Amino acid sequence: MNIENVIDIFQMALLRDAPQINLICHHFILRNFKPISSSEGWQIMKISHPNLEKEITESVIYEDVAKKKRTRKVNERKIYLQLYEAIEALVHMCRDGCRIIGAHDKILRDDQLLVRMKLVRG
Repeated sequence: MNIENVIDIFQMALLRDAPQINLICHHFILRNFKPISSSEGWQIMKISHPNLEKEITESVIYEDVAKKKRTRKVNERKIYLQLYEAIEALVHMCRDGCRIIGAHDKILRDDQLLVRMKLVRG
């Protein structure tokens, strides 16, 4: 299967009711949509089976939206993890009276500043 013949194989799989081959072709088309959409097989399919072209195009759009959602969720999880770690550091400083942010056993150079917080009682 390659970019030039995947559309023909896809159409044959649909005609012969071969769902596994159909699925393999569909995934291959989704991964390589740009070069496949400019192939001769795609141009012929657009004329002979416009509904099939519409279905594949909708699948490409759906996959793109799903990929963006997954990426956004991964980024949100990273941000929430950073926020969680920051809150944990603040809780540690407030509860334990720790005034130095960073490793407690780290030897600081003279040019490094210590971060100090004043605790507010109220």
